[in-house]
Amino acid sequence: MNVVEFLASLSKLDIRLWLEGENLRFSAPEGAFTPEIKARVVGNKSEIIEFLRQAKRLTEAPIEAVSRDLPLVTSFGQQRLWLLDQLNPHDVTYNMSSALRIKGPLNAPVLEKVFATIVKRQESLRTYFKEVDGEPVQCIHPVDRWALHKIDLSDHDAITQQSRVAEEVNKESLTPYDLSVGPLFRARLLVLAEDHHVLIAGMHHIISDGWSMEVLVKELSTLYMVFAAGMPSPLAPLAIQYADYSAWQRQQMSAEEMQKQLDYWQQTLRDAPVVLPLPTDRPRQDIPTNNGAICSADFANDLCKKINSTCSDLGVTPFMFLLGAWQLLLGRYANSVDVVVGSPIAGRSRSEVQELIGFFVNMLLMRIDLSGNPTVKQFYSQVKEMTLGAFSHQDLPIDKLMDAMDIERQPGFPPLAQVAFQLINLQEAKDHSPFGETPVEIEALPTEHVSARMDMLLGIAKSGDCYKASLEYNTDLFDAATVAAMLEQYQFLVQELCADADRNIGDIAIYDATHLLQQLGCDPAQ
Repeated sequence: MNVVEFLASLSKLDIRLWLEGENLRFSAPEGAFTPEIKARVVGNKSEIIEFLRQAKRLTEAPIEAVSRDLPLVTSFGQQRLWLLDQLNPHDVTYNMSSALRIKGPLNAPVLEKVFATIVKRQESLRTYFKEVDGEPVQCIHPVDRWALHKIDLSDHDAITQQSRVAEEVNKESLTPYDLSVGPLFRARLLVLAEDHHVLIAGMHHIISDGWSMEVLVKELSTLYMVFAAGMPSPLAPLAIQYADYSAWQRQQMSAEEMQKQLDYWQQTLRDAPVVLPLPTDRPRQDIPTNNGAICSADFANDLCKKINSTCSDLGVTPFMFLLGAWQLLLGRYANSVDVVVGSPIAGRSRSEVQELIGFFVNMLLMRIDLSGNPTVKQFYSQVKEMTLGAFSHQDLPIDKLMDAMDIERQPGFPPLAQVAFQLINLQEAKDHSPFGETPVEIEALPTEHVSARMDMLLGIAKSGDCYKASLEYNTDLFDAATVAAMLEQYQFLVQELCADADRNIGDIAIYDATHLLQQLGCDPAQ
């Protein structure tokens, strides 16, 4: 978990950290500041102080609401996604969808009221985009333009219902959005029986992100409970909306601090390789389709313990340790000592935007130098410096960086970074229903379609002291067997990095003898 994600998890527990001069202070409800949280704060104190110092420079003035009588500018991220949509208007790469099977007493009229309240509360859910003088602007539909669509399948037999459910779930992820018309938030309720429903919801990424989906579920849960009990909404009014943030973001670009951040990134990425030359199973097309799949693997319990112990010994976070291992493996595959990996972050350092639905996510570029054959300890000192530097300069939108840098675009390659890494901390996640304490059973339904926005994205889910790796990849480039072998190599490399901090990284293999023989098609037992 990086500093931003850690502070965000503390915020959800109503734990607040701030600076008084150079001293770190906190407030927390009774019992919330556990010994484990205290140890993590102490262990990451320097990183937290640096982050809060940077954030303080950008939070001296509040974000103010802008007039709705004037054109509403887009954020830099929205502008990029709008341009991509202009180039490929039927692309579904940036569709975000989810589906839930709900068994039990569901009050459909209350659910409709809940969605209507959230749509009214969150302008992003009513946003669409028009072109003015060649540039996109945000427009807001009135509340009555949105509706929860209901499909009654209760008269069909079970087999037909199952087929229609699968069809509707995949339809949501594969139906393009018209950014110029909207709505960019859709929801359908399939009625299978009086006590059996399927709820399907989708958004375009231009108005949402992963954090936003959590906000939506939280507000849905809160409102469903109180409305079902005949009580009014307890949610505090939002001080600002996403369009206000977009205007503020553009104003910030003229600030001295943003110029410093731009200078940092231009210096950090000077002469960086345009592409990471990973070998692929098939030739790259000039126009990628972004067809994707996911390969997953749980880390063994003993390896999880080794990771946590090694992080403590090296003075790094699990994010740093696992990111460094990923960069080392990529360097071996690409035969390169200069590796740039993208790392998505929430982009919500401002308190005003914590409860907003919108497109805030930003991408940090982690560039590591693998030359010189350092020891594991020396290598992770570099990784730590790289990571802290990146998070200390996280507020510059990557879109602004791309505009400022003279990047030689390569057909078919995502710019700046083609491979990414993220660590998702599930430690604070609770197994609760979005419908509150009502006696219903909830089951998430998978979709067959996976969009790969990059060549590869390694996601590590951390739950307590355990880790699970999920490698999302572009199926136009890589075979499933290639990716599965790569994930095995990653776990083996992580284990080797845990073994000896004084070992030189160039001496570390990415396969043991057994794995190597298997890859060569030989029987290790012979």
